[in-house]
Amino acid sequence: MVSKDETLAEFHQRYAIELNAYIQGKATHPEDTQSCETLATGQKNGLLVPTLPISANIFLGQLALASGISVVDVVHGHQLACANLGEDNREEQEEFLRLVLSAYERSQRLNARQGLFNRLPDILYSIDTEYYLKRWNSALEKVTGLNPTRLIHQSVLNLFPPEEQPMMREHIQKAFQDGQHEIDTLLLTRAGPIPYRIKGMVMKNDDGEVVGQVCLGNSLTETTLNIEALRDSEERFRHLVENLNEVFWLMDIESQAMIYVSPSYEKVWGESCDSLYENPQSWLRMIHPQEGDRIQVTLPAQRHGPWEQEYRILHPSGVTRWIRTRCFPVRHPSGDRVYRLASISEDITERKQTEVALERSISLLQATLDSTADGILVLNPEGDILNFNQQYVQMWRIPPEILSSRDSQLVNAFLLDQVRYPEDFINLINQDYQDPTEIHQNLIELIDDRVIELVSRPYELSGQIRGRVHCFSDVTSQRKAAESLESLNEDLESRVKKRTAQLRHLNEKLQSSVQEKETLLKELHHRVKNNLQVIASLLRLQSSYVQNPQDRELFKDSENRVRSMSLIHEKLYRSQEMGEVDAQDYIYTVVNNLVSSYGISSERIKIDFSLQSIALDVDTAIPCGLIVNELVSNCFKYAFLGRSTGTIEVYFIQESPREIRFGVEDNGRGLPQDFDLEQINSLGLQLVQNLVEQLEGDLNIIGNQGTQIQVTFPWVHNQKADQNDEFNQNISS
Repeated sequence: MVSKDETLAEFHQRYAIELNAYIQGKATHPEDTQSCETLATGQKNGLLVPTLPISANIFLGQLALASGISVVDVVHGHQLACANLGEDNREEQEEFLRLVLSAYERSQRLNARQGLFNRLPDILYSIDTEYYLKRWNSALEKVTGLNPTRLIHQSVLNLFPPEEQPMMREHIQKAFQDGQHEIDTLLLTRAGPIPYRIKGMVMKNDDGEVVGQVCLGNSLTETTLNIEALRDSEERFRHLVENLNEVFWLMDIESQAMIYVSPSYEKVWGESCDSLYENPQSWLRMIHPQEGDRIQVTLPAQRHGPWEQEYRILHPSGVTRWIRTRCFPVRHPSGDRVYRLASISEDITERKQTEVALERSISLLQATLDSTADGILVLNPEGDILNFNQQYVQMWRIPPEILSSRDSQLVNAFLLDQVRYPEDFINLINQDYQDPTEIHQNLIELIDDRVIELVSRPYELSGQIRGRVHCFSDVTSQRKAAESLESLNEDLESRVKKRTAQLRHLNEKLQSSVQEKETLLKELHHRVKNNLQVIASLLRLQSSYVQNPQDRELFKDSENRVRSMSLIHEKLYRSQEMGEVDAQDYIYTVVNNLVSSYGISSERIKIDFSLQSIALDVDTAIPCGLIVNELVSNCFKYAFLGRSTGTIEVYFIQESPREIRFGVEDNGRGLPQDFDLEQINSLGLQLVQNLVEQLEGDLNIIGNQGTQIQVTFPWVHNQKADQNDEFNQNISS
């Protein structure tokens, strides 16, 4: 039974020890130490009798287990067995019966305790060395909801969740090794896995061999929840306090001892927490000299209610820091007195610096607003006046007593008396409330003929609209200038239209005059061409009366030269561009006319052309045509004497943007070795030299293998030259 001074847990432990001792054969009572060493037992009439020195407790237990009958029946049976031993063993019989009866009385007490234990919530069971369940109390059946048929010959590991079974196996092995072992695990109950503390103790037989374990299980549900909740609360508190940038400290008022200070004290004050534990008033030494007296005076007020102060401290690094400390008195649970003081201190240096910077920014902003030429008015979303500058006051001439009220309705009523169109002004005010996200721009005409431009826009902070900013600009002078400019524009447009009509009329007359001049020029070129053709025809007619072949040849050369010049005028009056001749067409036509004039067969002399389409003016085209005429004529007359075939190449190309190269090459017999251009008397070559000089070019003659005559002269297109001159004139002007 549970004694007066014995707790339930102590009774459980004592009972488990007694049961273990009973199973292992260890005496737990003084009377059990008496053994029947002289008794010898055998088997008579099918009943067991003592054969070894054994205590009555052990014998009684073995006998009850072996026979499967009650202890009373066992005692009665042994009485009969002892009676059969005879008179000689009467003393041993009486001694043995006395021990058996003593064991019976103890077993009765044990059964009473077992009945009481079965009604307890703690579980008790025994297992063999293979971990199979052998015995258990009714509490195990109630907790697990398993009946005896489900428990018998089952592995004890099945009472625990699969994830806990490896740990339980290790626990059982340690209990077998160390004699006993304790573990906290989860037990599969009717309500699901519940934490239990399992304590295992080994069982031994008479020979001292380990035959199993006795295990006691105590439910940890309530205890675990309470402990875990307390531990969790403590951990959360410690985690919160130790991760705060603020310093948390707790002081005992009566002893002035520091109970707790958070680690952030070392960061803020620059001293160790141990120094504060040793001297709880050491933090006062760090206060700035200019702040010390003020703080010392206010310290007694900490005991009577919340205490809050901002002050400076001198950090060991030499930096001055701003600290904000809040203290809260903590009353005793009995409520009769304040026994502790909780304080929270935070470093507000950055905030102070931000406040100073903000104050400077606001001062600078206000100075900027006052220096601007526009009037600025800032309103909150409800239309209340937040800020304004002096230019706004001067522009609208608002009396100070009206502005001091900060009442936007009162200010708007004053403004309404100054505007020319009050209804329009009211609509401007209303549209800000109807659509607060839009930007509005309007003109306001005042009765004093001033014009005010209003630009109203929302201002945002952290993604939210905090109000509107109105910017007022006096645009009276600009408006007058715009009206004057508009009048000037109208006058200028009228003049431009009139002048445009005049220029159009002059342009029509100019175009008509140009067309007439073009017609006259074409007629002139046509007549010149006809006249030159007449001259060429006269030369041809005259040559028919000349008997001397050399003289006839001279007439023919002259005819070809005249035809070459007449061809220029023909090209000019047929050209779309007056005054320009296409070099490709012109040179090709000159050479073909020579072929016809000399009757040259294409099978005998082949002519290769390499001509580019280059627009030439008359002054350039005539010398080029005459030069080609003379060079090709010389090839026909002298290059292929004594030869049946030959090739002539005629080329006219633009070597660069400012240079033209042309010439005639043949594969004939070439020039004589003593050829000297300066000493030659040929009229044709002298004419070529003069024409090259006229072009300001260079003449190059090579006569080693055939004859190569090349002319290079500078050239700039007339139209480009005119444009360049006009560009240069514009730059100079």
